[in-house]
Amino acid sequence: MVQHIRFATILLLVSFCSAAYANADRITLKKGMASKKLSVKTFFGSKKFHHNLTFRITNNTQKELSVDVDPGLIFVPDDTTCQNMVTLGSEKVVLAPGATEELVVNNFCGKSYARCPTPNMNFTFWKQGDTSMIKTLSFARTENINFDLIQHAVWMFTNGHCLSSVYSTYNPAQSEKFVNYIAKLKHKAIPESFSLLTCSFEPGQPVIRESGNRIVVPASWPNEGYRHMYVTVYKANGEVYKKINADWVTDKKGTTVLVEFNAKKDLSGTYRIEARDNNNKIWFDKRLLIDFENNCM
Repeated sequence: MVQHIRFATILLLVSFCSAAYANADRITLKKGMASKKLSVKTFFGSKKFHHNLTFRITNNTQKELSVDVDPGLIFVPDDTTCQNMVTLGSEKVVLAPGATEELVVNNFCGKSYARCPTPNMNFTFWKQGDTSMIKTLSFARTENINFDLIQHAVWMFTNGHCLSSVYSTYNPAQSEKFVNYIAKLKHKAIPESFSLLTCSFEPGQPVIRESGNRIVVPASWPNEGYRHMYVTVYKANGEVYKKINADWVTDKKGTTVLVEFNAKKDLSGTYRIEARDNNNKIWFDKRLLIDFENNCM
């Protein structure tokens, strides 16, 4: 009997919450601010960096409002030496007439060369990103793309970074999926190599600590039936430059090994990367220029 009562109580709560969203007038945060139906104070909290932008939202109407956060809203800090903040979008809150609620949302940096905001820093709404940025953020949310990859993509739209900067060595398969989507959306060629960014989200410090010093080339081939595969990098003159012993990532599509070039120990120049099995069959063969000086961030 007690269990039946508890179950009925849970159903009642779920029904009540669903009804609250259904009966309230729906409005996006952007439209609510523009129409003055909503007053919004925006500040940077003290939580995990990518889930830190906080909205204190007041419903200025006599109606209950269901507020949806738009993707790609850009907010500017009082201290303009710090990063702008960009919303991922999709968060919701229901506000009773005249009520004020706080909502913490997922956010990304929108000014790559700037410093990380400090707790309690205030922000002001500036504008919404373009259609391509909005579509990219929506795709990233739907496909559960890694936050580091989303961050690098945001800088493409806000600071003109190259598509070759959108990559994570921790998730080559997801990187490929995300880059392919953006390349198709923006009508760009898929990069042969990728520039790795070293970032830190320490309050008050520059977010990008290092760029352009590390370049990776994903060497991929379909699933093969041979036990041994050898990945070798050759100089332009055909001499062996180095043999690759990096970790391999294998999934249902095949195998990927990341060939890394580092400006601290490798020279700019033309290289050839080859993957060959123990029967001398070549599975991957690519010649490309590695250029640290003109590497596009």
